[in-house]
Amino acid sequence: MNGIFQSDLLNISTLVVFFLWLFGLDALVKKYYQHQSIQKIEQLIGPFIEIVSAIKDMPRIMWQLALVYLFQWYALFCYWQNSSKSIAQSVFHTSPSENPTMYEEAVSWTGLVNGWYNIVTFLSAFALVWFAKKYSPKLVHFACLILAGIGFLAFPFIENKYLLFPAITGFGIGWASMMGIPYLMVVSNIPKERYGVYMGIVNMMIVIPMILQNITFGYVLKHFLNNDPGKAIALAGVLLLLAAAATLLMKPKQPTGEIVLTAGGGH
Repeated sequence: MNGIFQSDLLNISTLVVFFLWLFGLDALVKKYYQHQSIQKIEQLIGPFIEIVSAIKDMPRIMWQLALVYLFQWYALFCYWQNSSKSIAQSVFHTSPSENPTMYEEAVSWTGLVNGWYNIVTFLSAFALVWFAKKYSPKLVHFACLILAGIGFLAFPFIENKYLLFPAITGFGIGWASMMGIPYLMVVSNIPKERYGVYMGIVNMMIVIPMILQNITFGYVLKHFLNNDPGKAIALAGVLLLLAAAATLLMKPKQPTGEIVLTAGGGH
C-alpha cells in the first residue's frame, strides 16, 4: 500500500512539475518569440504550449466546473472502491476476511446493483435531454446530483438487499447527467477555435480528482472513517451534495442548437 501511495505521489508531483515547466516555457516563448531558436522550440512543443495558454485564458465557468468535478469524481471513486464491502457489511453482515464465500456472494450482488444503475442511466438519459431543453442543464445537473447523493447516503444503512436497487436508482440518474450535462453547461462559453483543447481540459478535470482520491483516501478511510466502507459510501453522498451546491454557483449560457446526451456505459 505504501508503495502504491509513493507511486501515485510521484506521478502527481511529476505532473505538477511538468505543468510548471510548461508555464515557464510559455512565458519564455512569448517574451523572446522573435528569436529564431525560440520559434523552432515553439513549433516542436506547440500543442503543449496551447494547453498552457488555454488554461491561463480559461473561462470562469470552467474553473467552477473544476470544483464540481473535484467533489463529483472523488465521490464516485469512493463508491466504486467500497460498494462491495459496504454491501457485504450491511446486507450480509460479513467482510472479506471473516467469510470469503459470503463475501463473494456480496460481490455478485454488487454486480447486479451496478448493472441496474447502468440500465437506469440508459433509460433516464433521454428524459434528461428533454428536461435540459425545457429548463436548463444547470438545474438538471443539480437535481441529479441531489438524487445521487441521497441514494449514497441511504446505501450503507440498507439491510434488505432488494432495497439497494431503489437506493442506487438515484445514482443511475445522476450518472446519466454526469455523462453529458456538464459539457452542455460550458460549451456555449468556450471559444469555437479552442473547443478541442478545452474539451481535453474538461477530461483532465476527471483524471486529477481520481489521482487525488487514490493518494488521499487511504489515509482518510483509516484515520477518519475507521476503515468502514459504509462510511466511505456516506462520504461519497456528502461530496455529491457539495458538488450539487457548487453547481448552483455556475452561471452558464443557455446552449443553442440540438442537445445530445450520450448514455454511455457505467463503471
